[in-house]
Amino acid sequence: MTHIRVHQRVSVHLAGADYLTDFGLERLFEASGFIDLSGVSSTGRQALQRVRAERPDLVILEAGIKDTAMPATVAALSELSGPPKVLILSDDPSPTAADAAFRTGAAGYLVRGDTLEDIAAALRIVHRGGTVSSCRSPRRTNGGASADPRLALRFKAFTPRDQTILRGIMAGRTNAQIARPMHVSEATIKAAVARIRQQLGVENRIQIAVQAVQAGLTLVPPGEVPK
Repeated sequence: MTHIRVHQRVSVHLAGADYLTDFGLERLFEASGFIDLSGVSSTGRQALQRVRAERPDLVILEAGIKDTAMPATVAALSELSGPPKVLILSDDPSPTAADAAFRTGAAGYLVRGDTLEDIAAALRIVHRGGTVSSCRSPRRTNGGASADPRLALRFKAFTPRDQTILRGIMAGRTNAQIARPMHVSEATIKAAVARIRQQLGVENRIQIAVQAVQAGLTLVPPGEVPK
């Protein structure tokens, strides 16, 4: 089997997350093999100072960050020289909250409780120039980038059911969350994800999501009205 590895590294600053979230994300970064933690901050003002000095690729920003409103912090980060892309970390899983975050200029929306592996996939997607949301949002995940025609053909060969599973992975959903609306068991989805990994020749969900973005797969199927 041919294994596809992602070599380009990504630097990330954590802004405003609590201790347990910081701890979990730091462990994720260490295990990912491609994410470097550039620094952490607890307030909006501190984040601006440290991000200006560190110049990370991405910032994970807690929606309830202290001393500065989240939209103002995102706006200030976007005005920095060589601005980082920002992903919002929130407790609110609603599409309305996600869309509000995107309107501030954020490139990603993560919900606390997402699996760490899915967060890593989201970071890779945003670093590539796409947008990603853990919620049911109509946003594309490839940022309008051109699809790789060879990968696009491979993904078109997947059954409609497999493509539903792929979209669930791209959206940062767990096996249980994917299984529920499909009316199948979590074990069925777990087996399907393992089979998809084998078919694509990749090692984990992160690489599945990366290839799905490169293939031009969208969160909402073409012609379907977003819910």
